[in-house]
Amino acid sequence: PEDAAFTLFCQGERVVAFVCGVFHQDNYLNLFCGFDYQLNRDADLYFNLLYEDLDYALRQNVRGIHVGQTADEFKSRVGCSLEARFFYVKARDRNLQSLVRIASPYLFPAAPPSAERNVFRDASPS
Repeated sequence: PEDAAFTLFCQGERVVAFVCGVFHQDNYLNLFCGFDYQLNRDADLYFNLLYEDLDYALRQNVRGIHVGQTADEFKSRVGCSLEARFFYVKARDRNLQSLVRIASPYLFPAAPPSAERNVFRDASPS
């Protein structure tokens, strides 16, 4: 329990957005997030929630912050960078192996690249 972190946005007694994270060694891992999609249109819950969660994680002096695998464009704007992830699939049946090999580009398409940004560059005039 002491390694868990929750960022909550409430409207009265109702939770309208949340992030669940965990501290592991010197890192913070943002695991799950959810929000009320209707309220998100008016209050930008997702963006404000992630800003608040990042602020909290940064104040804990961790070495790394891992923020999940969606919303690449937004996350690149706040200084995040992509790390490749892999998984292995092995089918025992040879026919199924062939099918997985042939279908894998369609089942597991590569994500479109997001723009590389350096938000921490020196902003002083040259």
